[in-house]
Amino acid sequence: MSILRDEAIPYAAIGGRRSAHLISGLPGKAGTRELVTFAISIGMREAWLQNAGTATEHFDVFGNRLGHCDRLGVKVITRRELGTIIRAKREWLADPWRLED
Repeated sequence: MSILRDEAIPYAAIGGRRSAHLISGLPGKAGTRELVTFAISIGMREAWLQNAGTATEHFDVFGNRLGHCDRLGVKVITRRELGTIIRAKREWLADPWRLED
């Protein structure tokens, strides 16, 4: 499993509760499938996926779902690492010679 989340920080729009971005480390459709499958397993809805099909696709995760992520082995990464993964996904998506997944 390559499901990752960045470090949770307080977010004013949800009353100061901690929030994180849940992503897949895999690019393309395989990453989307993995991410959506995991999110559904912790009670999220596929419709909540943001930026679907792009390098920045993610779910916002907060509340008790952060604990679910930790118990299920989701790796916590830094914001810098998140940026590195997004750049790699952008490069993969832009490669005209890539094989579809």
